Amino acid sequence: MSDGGLEKLEKRLYKKGETFEGRFREPEFTYPPADEGSETVLTDERKPASRGPEESDGRRKLSWDMRTLIGGIVIFFAGAIVLAAVYLFSGFGTVSGRNIEIAITAPETVAGGELVRWEVAIRNKNDVALENVGLSFQYPAGSRPATEGLARAGIPVERRTLGGVAAGETRRETFSAFVYGGEGFEGEAKAALEYRLSGSNAIFEKSEIVKIIIERSPVGVSVATSAEVNAGRPTEIEVRYVSNAETVLHDLTLELVYPEGFTLTSASPEPAEGITRWRIGDLARGEERRV
Repeated sequence: MSDGGLEKLEKRLYKKGETFEGRFREPEFTYPPADEGSETVLTDERKPASRGPEESDGRRKLSWDMRTLIGGIVIFFAGAIVLAAVYLFSGFGTVSGRNIEIAITAPETVAGGELVRWEVAIRNKNDVALENVGLSFQYPAGSRPATEGLARAGIPVERRTLGGVAAGETRRETFSAFVYGGEGFEGEAKAALEYRLSGSNAIFEKSEIVKIIIERSPVGVSVATSAEVNAGRPTEIEVRYVSNAETVLHDLTLELVYPEGFTLTSASPEPAEGITRWRIGDLARGEERRV
């Protein structure tokens, strides 16, 4: 407004009876009523919008769904880990030594020098075949394997190549030997299985052991003499020995321990070393001799 206009306005203010037009008012906004059952959020530039209950419920539902999804994923992976552990360590669907059975059948007691047979049964209970399978059998100490080559070489362990053993298959092998030892001798026989898996150079082994007891010596010995003797008078001692073995006994030696004060005057046959040792040599099955 110019200075002249202000002067005129000032004069009108002080002029009696002067009137003025109504002042300009900023218009007010009117809004249509909201539908029943819903709430409309209206904002202008001076007031930020507030969240309604639907939006809050939506966010809570989304948060609950995310927690449920994450919990489900965690449970799934935990269950997968448990099942994998059971699968691997329980021997289901994989090669496990616990799914390989080795059973040895043989008499528990035998006579010394008797021919003994051990049947070794191998059962593969795995879902896959065993490859490059080898079986070794260790005879009790002092035994003579019935296999001719092993008997001559004096080898106490016999090895056989089985190749592959299919899933669910049972293989049987028999081993024989003459068992020697004194009465009450307790020996052990051991079967050891070696195998490989497809695509692996690693060698796995499983073994089984059985015991065998000699209840009777392969050679029976008896000594006969007078119940009473007079000092300085001659007396006779007779030693009898017999083979209880089922095969020929080789390179036997007899040794006597005399009573105190005893002096040998003669013997038949004559001792081979000094006055205490006789070389018997070979003794056939059931053969009996005496000194």
